[in-house]
Amino acid sequence: MCGAVHDELQRYYSDEWLLRWNLLESLYKLGQRIPLATTLKGELEELELKFANRQPIASGLRYLATFSA
Repeated sequence: MCGAVHDELQRYYSDEWLLRWNLLESLYKLGQRIPLATTLKGELEELELKFANRQPIASGLRYLATFSA
C-alpha cells in the first residue's frame, strides 16, 4: 500500500515534500524501517537542497529521528 502511494508521489507530485514527510512519519510511528523509509528520507534531503532550506524539511527530519532513538 505505501509503495503505491509513493509511486503516485513520484509520478504526479515530485516536488511535494509534506506528503512524503507524512508518509515517512506514519512508517516511523508504525515501527516500519523498510527500504521505503530510507528512500523517502533521501528524497526529503534532496528536496531540502532543492528548496534551498526555505521549507521546514530538515527540522521535520530531526523530529522524526526521535522515533528511531
